[in-house]
Amino acid sequence: MNIKFYLKEPKKAESLLLMFCRWNGNVIKLSTRHRIECKTWNAEKQRCVVSKSKFCESTNAVSESTNRFLKELMEATHSYVDSENFHETITTPSTAKERIERQIESLVDAEEQNRIKLQQTPIEFFKEYADRKRIDTHTGRYIGERTKKHQRTVIHRLELFLVDTRLPNDFSTFTSKKFDAQFKKWCYFS
Repeated sequence: MNIKFYLKEPKKAESLLLMFCRWNGNVIKLSTRHRIECKTWNAEKQRCVVSKSKFCESTNAVSESTNRFLKELMEATHSYVDSENFHETITTPSTAKERIERQIESLVDAEEQNRIKLQQTPIEFFKEYADRKRIDTHTGRYIGERTKKHQRTVIHRLELFLVDTRLPNDFSTFTSKKFDAQFKKWCYFS
C-alpha cells in the first residue's frame, strides 16, 4: 500500500490534511482531521517543517503535533496492512477505509485526552487524585476516607494560598524555587 498526504486547499493560508492510500488500482481518500498552515507543509518529506527562524512558536507546536500524529497514523496503517486482516487482492476499499478511519478516530481521541490533561490546573489534578480510588503501597489497602479528608484540607489550603498571594493556578507556581518560602511565609503570617 502506498500512502501519501496532501493539502485539501494548498492555495489557502490553512488547509485540511488528507490521506490517500493506493493499492492494486484501489484508492481511498481520508481526512486526517488536522488543519495546518500551508506554508509549513513539505510535500516531498510528507511532514510539516519546524523552524524557529521561519515560524512562530505556536505554528511550530502545531507542526510538531501534526508530525507526531502522522508518524503514529503511518505506523498504525502499516500495522494494519501487515496484519492478517488486510489482503491486497481481497480487501475492498470500503473495508480498508473503515478500518483506517477507526485508527484516525482513535488517534484523534487520544490527542484530545492528552490536550485536556495538559489544560488541567494543579488544584483540579490534586482534587481528582485525592478522590480517586487508590491502594496504599505500604498496607495494600484502599486509601481511607479519613486520609482523603486530610488531603482535601491541604488542597483547600493551597487554593486559599493561591487566592491570597494572587499566584496563578498552574504547575509553574508549585515547581518554582520560591514556592517553599512563599508558602511558609503565607502559613506563618496569614
